[in-house]
Amino acid sequence: MLIQVNLSRGGRVGLSRVALVAVGSRRESEIELNTFKRIFFVVEMASINIFKGDNAYIFKQYLGDPGLFRQLGDYYNGAKYRFEIPAADLDKVQDILQAAGYDVVIVDNPKEFVVMIGRFQKHKEILKNSVDVEEVGDDKIFLMKDRESVEMALSQGAAKYEGDLFS
Repeated sequence: MLIQVNLSRGGRVGLSRVALVAVGSRRESEIELNTFKRIFFVVEMASINIFKGDNAYIFKQYLGDPGLFRQLGDYYNGAKYRFEIPAADLDKVQDILQAAGYDVVIVDNPKEFVVMIGRFQKHKEILKNSVDVEEVGDDKIFLMKDRESVEMALSQGAAKYEGDLFS
């Protein structure tokens, strides 16, 4: 018997970034497994943060799968290197991404993903990992795609931005 914990939204189990698979259970509804038949596999799921923008939900991710990109191609803004999803299509896009093995996280408060750097400082790598960027005075403010990108930006001289630009 094979039991797989589903990582989709909408009433099903919602574990963050981890899928558990148990092999050898006596019944589907039974959690306790025979000690000698208990095997757990932990699979790291790629995570995508989707941010609520002014007119759409936005995210940046290299998908790697041409078929998946074709499914989402209508939402891709090539000029900004990001996907832009109207609110009406968000559930559909989430379902497509989850079926492809991505853990989708809707970010309500993006404050922890926002960094700033001087407008004339080198920022190529920061820009590459940002979902959005705005210039404010002599600073560039970046909305980063994930926590790892925030840490990378901070290590390259960026600072946490405390304003409400992307909120």
